[in-house]
Amino acid sequence: MKELQRIRDLVDWYREIPSKSASSYKVWDELWESRDPRLIPIENDGTSQLAIYGIEKYLNSGVGFNPRTMIEVGCGPASRSIQLAKKYQLALCLLDKSHVSLFHQARKLADKIGYNNQTGYVQGDMLRYPFPDDSFDITFAYGPHDHFFSSERQTAFNEMQRITAKNGIGIVIVPSQLNPFWSLEMIQKVWKDSWEFGPTKFFTPHELVKKMKTAGYKNVELFGASFFTSWLRLLPRDKQV
Repeated sequence: MKELQRIRDLVDWYREIPSKSASSYKVWDELWESRDPRLIPIENDGTSQLAIYGIEKYLNSGVGFNPRTMIEVGCGPASRSIQLAKKYQLALCLLDKSHVSLFHQARKLADKIGYNNQTGYVQGDMLRYPFPDDSFDITFAYGPHDHFFSSERQTAFNEMQRITAKNGIGIVIVPSQLNPFWSLEMIQKVWKDSWEFGPTKFFTPHELVKKMKTAGYKNVELFGASFFTSWLRLLPRDKQV
């Protein structure tokens, strides 16, 4: 399978680039070390359905989209992207700052799903992807962009667009600043000293569209959970549907 070989070639190419100081990855390593990989769920929630909707819409748009490769950036345990890649039979690359998230979480989850042989793992930085331009047909991000500030916030989008293939698709899923339930959840956890994800700044729809267009994305569309359904975020995870 030539697409899988391309993923492997990209991973090998990355290894020739000196890695950054491991100390900058410490906060994320500590987070994922605290999670039992056996308890990481295989997600099939509303977020997964949003990604499927975006991919299906583009597949049916008549532009001749025929994806073969996918990357999730800032992947964490990759509980959505591994499943998506398997659904569409894509060669998958997972990138994260954290060595622990990649090899203590994501690789074990890929084994559980039965997709490890089609997946490559890269410890890398979202501000400087170790890949050539136009490397992946689908680029996917679930949540990492809201941990960047100032000029780095735009750089994260610029880099993601750079590695998205011409005629490819980028899917960015972020919490909305205009949704009070997202903010309430974070405030509640910060108050209880249980917020695990460090400094976070949610996006307004306007900022998200502007940053994606500035990065060079065309035909940017917004879709997602509505104000009226997102109150479910306040429920315990096993009660969310």
